Amino acid sequence: MDPERSLSPQERDHLANLLKTAEDPVALGWTLLTDVSLPNNIWQAIYCFQRAAKKGCPDGQCSLGRMFEEGRGFEQDGADAADWYRKAAEQGHAEAQHRLGALYAYNQEVPKDYEEALRWFHLAAEQGYAWGECDIGIMHEFGHGVSQDLDKAVAWFEKAALRGNGVARSKLSLHRKSRVE
Repeated sequence: MDPERSLSPQERDHLANLLKTAEDPVALGWTLLTDVSLPNNIWQAIYCFQRAAKKGCPDGQCSLGRMFEEGRGFEQDGADAADWYRKAAEQGHAEAQHRLGALYAYNQEVPKDYEEALRWFHLAAEQGYAWGECDIGIMHEFGHGVSQDLDKAVAWFEKAALRGNGVARSKLSLHRKSRVE
């Protein structure tokens, strides 16, 4: 669905004026999408993301990927999400690298490919992205794409936990408990 067709001419004009003065069209899109004081207009947000994405902006591309992955404004579509994430990931966008890896590891609509997932997780982790580190830990924990190795899993969880990742903290707690018992 084309968000431009879902907007009235007045809304398109208003957004065009906002985008002219906005320093960051992606931030404007997320504000339109999430600010409870504004009418929640998903089409206005997607319009902002698309404008940025078409100009090659990795934040816009990653945001569109999220809309497809989460089925917000579009039918949920892992393949379209992967296409947008890949565009951003190839430009070094850590969140997109992680999200693309997660699609390969966990999404039912994208063929499982643990090696590809690990590759993207590692690229995100190299940039200090905690979710990338956490998911590498999960891959080691369960032996997905690598030999199962709880020591390596714990080491990755520790890195992610130090960056504030709550899932990694929970995983560490569970692993520490199981080693004591």
